[in-house]
Amino acid sequence: MKMLIARRRVDWLQILVGMGALALVPFLLPLQAQETDSSDADEAELEEEEVQETDEPEVADQGREEVLVVTGSRLVRDEYTSIAPLQIIDSETSREAGLIDAADVIQESTQASGEQIDLTFNGYVLDDGPGASTANLRGLGAARTLILINGRRLAPAGVEGAPSNPDLNLLMPGSVVQRYEVLADGASAVYGSDAIAGVVNVILREDFDGFEFDVFYDLNQHSKIGSTTYTMSWGYNFDRGFMGFGSSVQDVPETTLDDVAFRSNCDRHVERDQSGAIRQKDMFFPTVYKMRWDDCRLGLITSRVSMGAPLYSIYPTPGFTNVGIPGWSDSTYPVPVGIHVLDGDGDGYADFSFRDFDLNGRTGHRSYYPEVKRNNFMAYGEYTMLGDLNLTPFFEVQWARRAIFADSGEPQLFPDVPANNPFNFCNPQAEGGIDCIQTLIDGSAAIFSLPEVREAFLSRWSFLDPIPGGSCDQFFAPFGLTCAEWWLAPVGWYPGMPLQMVPIVSVNGDRNTVDTEVTQSRYVVGASLNLPFMDGIGSLNGWSGQVEAVITRSLGKSSRLGIRGDRLNYALGWYNAAGIPCLADATAPIGFQTRYELTPDVTDGCVPVDMFDPGLYRVGAGVVGDFATKAERDYLFDSRDFDTEINQSLVTAFMSGAMFDLPNGTVIGSYGFEWREDEIVSLPDDVARDGLFFGFFVDYGA
Repeated sequence: MKMLIARRRVDWLQILVGMGALALVPFLLPLQAQETDSSDADEAELEEEEVQETDEPEVADQGREEVLVVTGSRLVRDEYTSIAPLQIIDSETSREAGLIDAADVIQESTQASGEQIDLTFNGYVLDDGPGASTANLRGLGAARTLILINGRRLAPAGVEGAPSNPDLNLLMPGSVVQRYEVLADGASAVYGSDAIAGVVNVILREDFDGFEFDVFYDLNQHSKIGSTTYTMSWGYNFDRGFMGFGSSVQDVPETTLDDVAFRSNCDRHVERDQSGAIRQKDMFFPTVYKMRWDDCRLGLITSRVSMGAPLYSIYPTPGFTNVGIPGWSDSTYPVPVGIHVLDGDGDGYADFSFRDFDLNGRTGHRSYYPEVKRNNFMAYGEYTMLGDLNLTPFFEVQWARRAIFADSGEPQLFPDVPANNPFNFCNPQAEGGIDCIQTLIDGSAAIFSLPEVREAFLSRWSFLDPIPGGSCDQFFAPFGLTCAEWWLAPVGWYPGMPLQMVPIVSVNGDRNTVDTEVTQSRYVVGASLNLPFMDGIGSLNGWSGQVEAVITRSLGKSSRLGIRGDRLNYALGWYNAAGIPCLADATAPIGFQTRYELTPDVTDGCVPVDMFDPGLYRVGAGVVGDFATKAERDYLFDSRDFDTEINQSLVTAFMSGAMFDLPNGTVIGSYGFEWREDEIVSLPDDVARDGLFFGFFVDYGA
């Protein structure tokens, strides 16, 4: 009798302590439905989507039936009683469809909608850095989609900035995945704002049959370039547990735009007219500008010089000019009404076409799909001990690495060049320079004699005939101006004045490539157990619990090559009033061009840069140019490097089970807590931190 009384006292003590702790949970652990970058984040976790397979006993005329038990939200339900929309993707089925990588399986699921960030996003500024692949459910974004492995949160990974989302490229080997569960229902009340869109839970295999080795070869039908994936798995099942190992190695060669046959060497023009017909040839530039055109759309125009109004840009035409500046021409000339297309040879077409200087179709070395090398390893297992508690310790060890090289193509380079720069051909005081303003005035007089230009003037001002000696010249003669000088006067130009120029070129190897490497290590240890002492207390039944600790560390590195804006401005002469390259004095103008700090890294080894060298201005297939000398290139180019480390520590404990019955079913409850600490150290070099690349963004890291 004493033993029975003592035992019942222990049971009631456990019950009181347990219920007291549960009653305090809502007050001690409020849910957080927002993202946080603090080092400590306490999160109350009540629910988590998870699916397990169990076998029902044999039933007559039905054979052996497998039932998916949905333990989503930590609440055990079958697929029929779960109110949340759930998609189950079997790994074997996905392999038969040719989807080996977890990233491909998740991003091509029916619940994934909206923009899916993958390895084809080259040249974009991404939240998780270059080379990241993220999941986006219901079009709400990766920041609102939670990724779990065996019901446990996956930590962020990436490089540059402050990555906040898991990288699907760093998931486990596909050979150890049993299925993917996609919960397309908001779970923000449980996990916070990163689960508003839904949850993706990757369930690992628990049954092994010795050693398995697979080789997958994927040949692209358009590029004829193949990728190879090697996967390995080994495991051992024993009476009360299992242990499994898996590894994968993937090598994906780079596919460039030139390798893809369906591109037809450029991005094609496509438009729909008012009748619904599809047009694949641009009609605007051939009709309005009278330019010869192909089937490509207009991209970025380079190999030109912007002079400002009224001509705006002039283009290199060696041995020919239609504006008076030797070797340079424009497509149109400004007139009071409409535009006048310059056709010097009278063939009915403009003297050149924008397509001659267009980057579209001339950067075929760009990555259509980057070069990718991936390695993944995972070991995990569990063992159920004897006893009523069914205490089951478990562990997971995961390591993954991705190395990616991508080429996004050379962008435009368009620095301001001082008017008195010694290489500026519109600087009359420079060696070889000319008086561009007087040249334009003289050229305008000849253009004003053309019938269509004269008609445009007279239709606007009937009393101003622009022909030499006409009423326009007579009208402005008392002011000491000719008609052409008056036409240029509103922009503040006068003969003998040097012009500030903006060359617009593309330089080989400038800001177009990025090398990234990211590794992630993840360690999980914990135990699950039954709580039989809860059974029979009122209507409580079938309670179980789990406690786990997860430590994750991610290391990322990235490197880019490009032209530094501070060195370029210093080499162009912006740091002194005389426009002398590589010289700084107190006469330097205050403005956008002199915003950079002149450190020894800028001033030492400076080389004057000629932004008007013919090597930078090419026509046709070779429109991407280069500097005149290797010394200029060596001085201007630098690397932009970034190191990012992300650490996450996570401790979770919860218990769940049946609470009481209602007419329509059993009410299931779950209680628990989660402690999480996130730490990010994202360190840019001075080029990234201060935005020293020309036209490139500033990244302070985190």
